[in-house]
Amino acid sequence: MEDADVIIAPSFGQGKNDPGFSNVDIAGYIFIALMELKNLPLILQWEVESVYSSFLKGLEERPTLHTIKTHHQWWKYLDTYEMLSQAKQIMEQEGWSKPVLVAHSWHLWRAKRVLEKMGINPIIPSGLNIISFDSESTQWWTRNWLFWILREIPARLIHFKRGWI
Repeated sequence: MEDADVIIAPSFGQGKNDPGFSNVDIAGYIFIALMELKNLPLILQWEVESVYSSFLKGLEERPTLHTIKTHHQWWKYLDTYEMLSQAKQIMEQEGWSKPVLVAHSWHLWRAKRVLEKMGINPIIPSGLNIISFDSESTQWWTRNWLFWILREIPARLIHFKRGWI
């Protein structure tokens, strides 16, 4: 991971009035488990960024932080492909090429494949399996592993058909 020059983290689910437990786990993983990378810039989906930013309050030194909030076409859902596509654009603008990908372990396969299809070879840290499902998520498919599988199979087929993986 010493070659890494940026951290990318897509969200996983969302709470009703908050980012959701899974995104708290993702932000916490970045802050604690990747402490040795604390000065790397970050590209975070807004649910993760809102938690991560709260961890930085009171710190004098803060990393460069890019937040992805919406789809380029404002009426569309911000999905994995769009989030990572925007992350790639930011990476190109900033001259970064070696991202650490932090994602829910059940989301990791697709997120990694999308980046690879874009010509980016992400670094995958160990221990991502500590990121939990959120039984209270507003996105039903992120509540547990069974619901995830039910939605992930067609999602992968759609991604494959569109040439995204």
